[in-house]
Amino acid sequence: MAVESTQDKILNAFIKLLGEVGFKSTTFNRIAEEAGVNPSTIFRNFHDKNGLLDSVVKRHIQDIDRVFDNIQLQGELEQDLITISDSFQKFQLDHREIILVGLQATFELPQVKAASEKVPLVFKTYITNYLNQMKHQGALPSDADVEAMSLHLLWLNFGYFLTIIRFTDKTLLISQARFFETQIKPLARAWAK
Repeated sequence: MAVESTQDKILNAFIKLLGEVGFKSTTFNRIAEEAGVNPSTIFRNFHDKNGLLDSVVKRHIQDIDRVFDNIQLQGELEQDLITISDSFQKFQLDHREIILVGLQATFELPQVKAASEKVPLVFKTYITNYLNQMKHQGALPSDADVEAMSLHLLWLNFGYFLTIIRFTDKTLLISQARFFETQIKPLARAWAK
């Protein structure tokens, strides 16, 4: 197991606190306590909270650029849409704090807003390219509106993500497997007709 660097400890503590108490309430002292470092170490490495935020945003963007690197698509619409949706959900859950901060602090922290917007843009581009490929292969109707279809899948997945991270009422929640079974599979079948 790799040893976590001091900078990573600080950034991970900062991300955790962003999710728990928000940007304004996250102080160097709280970060230092969570990371197990001296506040001066944070200052020396990042100078201020904006320096921390910039580093978190850069790391987030690097992760976004690699989100679909390792998925294996089969050329079968239904299974591929589940695979793509699963990758999207995993990424969103792994990066929920920065995405939530982006949603909560849209006007105060434009760099976070831009980073959180990159996730749906990367997803949309990936799914649009995939659907165009499937259309070219004849798996989708020749008149399929790939742009609208990409947005549909994006909205469906993002809505599910927001639901599972924000709500606790069991009547509003379904498992990811059920989401795929009742939402993604029927969508794929409808598109393939």
